[in-house]
Amino acid sequence: MKVNVDYMVERYLLCYLIIVVALFGGSCKQEQEETNTRGKLHVRIPESIAPVLIEEIQTFSSLYKESGADVTYSITTSENALREFLHDTLRICFSTIPLSDLQFKEAKSISPHLNSTVFAYDALVFVVNESNRTRQITTEEVKDIVRGKIRRWQDLSKSKHRGTLRVALKDSADLVVYLRSYFGVNTISINSWIRVQTYEEVFARLKRDDSVLGILPLGWWNEVPTDLVALEVARTSNVSTTFPVDSSSYGNFYSPHLAYIHLRYYPFYRPLYVYCRYAYGNVAAGFTTFVTHSEGQQIVRKMGLLPGTVKIVLK
Repeated sequence: MKVNVDYMVERYLLCYLIIVVALFGGSCKQEQEETNTRGKLHVRIPESIAPVLIEEIQTFSSLYKESGADVTYSITTSENALREFLHDTLRICFSTIPLSDLQFKEAKSISPHLNSTVFAYDALVFVVNESNRTRQITTEEVKDIVRGKIRRWQDLSKSKHRGTLRVALKDSADLVVYLRSYFGVNTISINSWIRVQTYEEVFARLKRDDSVLGILPLGWWNEVPTDLVALEVARTSNVSTTFPVDSSSYGNFYSPHLAYIHLRYYPFYRPLYVYCRYAYGNVAAGFTTFVTHSEGQQIVRKMGLLPGTVKIVLK
């Protein structure tokens, strides 16, 4: 039987082209599938701001589930999140610590569309059991507690409690980094530091021991039981240049209310950052847009933090 060689070669070439087109065409189609509301994204969340970000993720995922949004998260610290982001292993990064100018420049050289936004403000809250009648503390006194110089409640100028002052502070937390930065110290030398693993444990310590001073982030403080009290704080000296306060507030005591954080009267506030490598076209950019615009900022306010990108009325 005579075989048409040219015909067979054409058939083989045609089959080969079909396979190549299917493989590469399918690959291109897959790459093009991700949009601002469709695609997979894993977010590394600093624990100290976890409540608000978990709410943001759950709301975004619920709104765009039908579109194909699949956003998951895991808990870490700001230092770890930034480290992973700078090593180009994260598309989006939430942090309580800003990138330095050098770090931002290096990251932008890798990702030209990199953007940075302060999406919210929170604060450090100093909490006692309501049976401890102390209600006020100064920035200088907090500094002396952090440096191990104040060890007893009676050493505080406004204290109405006596005995050993014990501090419940989550070990290796963003708050430790913040306090080091705020006071310009390399180490925290709290004399009676109760090292805990979770903020829930801080609550537990406060509830059963009126000699404990708990230090919490504002987002976690909004979840505390009613039998705990947040101290008012007065700035009494230039203890920090990183977080300036309104000079008219010096010597006056303020609670961690959003209005006082907005006015920079409450001294222990901090900005919260989101860094994203993309301006548009994928779910990382879409989630960043969601957090920094109206719906996401409403969640920030609902969770008891100060919105960073929209104006709100505060009383």
